[in-house]
Amino acid sequence: MSSTPPRFAISSANVRGNEAHLAGAELHHLRDVLRLRPGDAVGLVDERGRNLSGRIALIDAAAALIRIERVQEPRGAPPLILALAIIKGPRMDLAVEKAAELGASEVWPLICARCVVRDPGAQRLARWRRLAAAGITTREACGNSVRNVTACPYAGVCPDEVFDVTPYARALSKFLLGHPDCQNFGRKFKHAFSGCAQHACGLVSMHDMGMVAVERSEFVRRAKTASVVLDRKT
Repeated sequence: MSSTPPRFAISSANVRGNEAHLAGAELHHLRDVLRLRPGDAVGLVDERGRNLSGRIALIDAAAALIRIERVQEPRGAPPLILALAIIKGPRMDLAVEKAAELGASEVWPLICARCVVRDPGAQRLARWRRLAAAGITTREACGNSVRNVTACPYAGVCPDEVFDVTPYARALSKFLLGHPDCQNFGRKFKHAFSGCAQHACGLVSMHDMGMVAVERSEFVRRAKTASVVLDRKT
């Protein structure tokens, strides 16, 4: 299974033709945190729900230039748009986050006659876009069901990992979410993934089911006694 490219929020105004310009906090995350380089694959999502796939062409101090290779338009149910008067303080962040959790396809911040906030500023607008694009859900947040599916915070960039476990964690989460066999456990059940056995970043030994990445060949198969082994053929 191939590694899923990292995804970034971008304004549709910064996408022109087959080029996108990523700046601000998302540029910092791409360049300084993930340390991506020209040629690396990335994913973008804009406020219209479009998913854009491409590769980094250039990175400088102001922006990253991304060549768009594929555009996937949003599809499915009719859009649910929430038009919301801007709330002062952090409560607007919470409103945008909860709207995304409940399935709103768009959130329109409105400056109304009695709004205290007259200009939210570019930083707040960018933060709201990131919150809306996060794809968070509250489904199965209560009850004795499968809870958090987590992975090592350094997955995909750790130099000691056998391979990136991120796509496996995402696939398991998608499979278990809403599964009829996972709705009435005796207690809550948690999973964790780690790309290597020598570091404790993934905390796999503290979860109900911990999975550690290993390589196996046709003749050699390794297993761990303390955790389930996530196996990938070479």
